Amino acid sequence: MSQKLPITLRIAERSYPMEVDLEDEARLRAVGKQINQQLKHYKDVYGVTDSQDLLAIYAVDCSMEKESLKEALDTYEDLFLSKINSLEEIIDLTLQRSENLIR
Repeated sequence: MSQKLPITLRIAERSYPMEVDLEDEARLRAVGKQINQQLKHYKDVYGVTDSQDLLAIYAVDCSMEKESLKEALDTYEDLFLSKINSLEEIIDLTLQRSENLIR
């Protein structure tokens, strides 16, 4: 069982106390920093100051990125499956030829 560490994550000028696995602490803090940097970027670019609006924009951006990554993953998965099928066909043909040579 992994050790839990109490931390307080600050996002959009609000504090969120939580307990996290020790091995997740650095990554979670980095994610919190990244969120705050992105919220600042939205504030600077769009002139939006309301934290809830900034978080909503961030949620939309994250969802769009997730969908794009999912589409890319699906494309690569299809490509890999196609390559695997091609390799299986080559192996089958090679085995058939080997069997014919042995007979």
